[in-house]
Amino acid sequence: MISQIRIDDDWRQAILKAIANESPKPDQTLEIKRVESAMENLKKQHLWGAVTDEAFKSQYREFQIQLSRLNQEAEADASLGPDLERAGQLLKNLPVLWQHPGVTNEQRRDFAREVFNKVVLSSGKI
Repeated sequence: MISQIRIDDDWRQAILKAIANESPKPDQTLEIKRVESAMENLKKQHLWGAVTDEAFKSQYREFQIQLSRLNQEAEADASLGPDLERAGQLLKNLPVLWQHPGVTNEQRRDFAREVFNKVVLSSGKI
């Protein structure tokens, strides 16, 4: 049965749609803009003399740390996505992989259990 599975050419769109419908990832864009705006406002306040040099340096360093953390989180979120191209290639080659001599029957069974909730045989048909 597994060796007969074929995926459509539009698999990528279906997978992206399914992923989008899962839990939304936090978007750091607004928070990054907020911190950048606060940094600009702090610079202006310092230039106008409303904030002392010490207070400016301290607060500006805090904003830089926040901005660095937010940028790292945004990059990590972007890189954690699934490798759809690799997954698609593996699925397209599933019949070959299933029949590969290096794959044990136990691995095949475990894979089938992972993929299918239930398999029913009735009158010799699946």
